[in-house]
Amino acid sequence: MSSRAQQGFTYIFVLLLVALLSLGLAAIGQVWHTTQMREKEAELLFVGDQFRQAIVAYHKQNSNVGDGFPKTLDELLQDTHQPTVQRYLRKIYADPFSNTTEWGLVKTPAGGIVAVYSQAKGVPLKQAGFRSEYAEFAGAESYAMWRFGAPQTAANAGPPSAGQPGMQVAIATATLSESPAPALPSIPVRKPGQPPDCNYVAALDARACALEQVKWGNSSSCIESARVRADACAQGVAPPDLPSLQMRMGGVQ
Repeated sequence: MSSRAQQGFTYIFVLLLVALLSLGLAAIGQVWHTTQMREKEAELLFVGDQFRQAIVAYHKQNSNVGDGFPKTLDELLQDTHQPTVQRYLRKIYADPFSNTTEWGLVKTPAGGIVAVYSQAKGVPLKQAGFRSEYAEFAGAESYAMWRFGAPQTAANAGPPSAGQPGMQVAIATATLSESPAPALPSIPVRKPGQPPDCNYVAALDARACALEQVKWGNSSSCIESARVRADACAQGVAPPDLPSLQMRMGGVQ
């Protein structure tokens, strides 16, 4: 083999090696990015839960003050409505995605904060396997749909007072007025520790199928699967033992 031919062969080999290395680095970069996103989502769920607990505790202590919710997040650090110092939150946590304390806020018509959410862009990687408090996060198409506070607050609000607008109506109004997503079937309020019943399961399925329709324009398989699950539940099958909900959007729920 001539020297020129050997040089040409070496050049091609180097090009192939560079291409393979580039593909390998790209794959490693994608894995690293996915890992980082999952870590941020896990941190968001933890931080959001701190806000949820703080808002619930604040409302429990101030249900007779205005709409019962803080007007600013700083009120969760020091509640001035109480005779002694009350702190419901250790600090105003930063959004893991922005590293700032700029949160999206869901408010009642009176200006009370009932929930917070991240303003991060993109679709969450986590689409299922949430704690019961956050079952409605399943299938979310944006982080803005991960709202921390309102569901548990509604569960603890109790019946509305005679002279005040219903708390359920206030929360629903705030959610629909500020939500970037289309209106979705509501989820029945379930008290902490109470097992899900057939109505609760059906509501979750209806919400998941509605999201399926929005994203893909077709939710016939999901709806048929939801009907099968509803029939089985009505016949006495416990919710954890129901067949899986078939979803194109996120595989099988």
